[in-house]
Amino acid sequence: AKNEYNASFVGFAPAKDPKVIIAVTIDDPHHGSYYGGAVAAPVFSEIASPTLHRLGVKSDKIATAVK
Repeated sequence: AKNEYNASFVGFAPAKDPKVIIAVTIDDPHHGSYYGGAVAAPVFSEIASPTLHRLGVKSDKIATAVK
């Protein structure tokens, strides 16, 4: 249909030595945006964080300077 979307996001973690790959697909999102980065990526984060913690994997530290 014209107004039905799938929002998807695939990611891996940690970046330097991946231990997990997670794919998230949201069928026909209805809360605001329908872009994967806005809808599915936060779900990826909610899954990845406790999963890596449970596996005992330390997170990558990426520092950025904002001036």
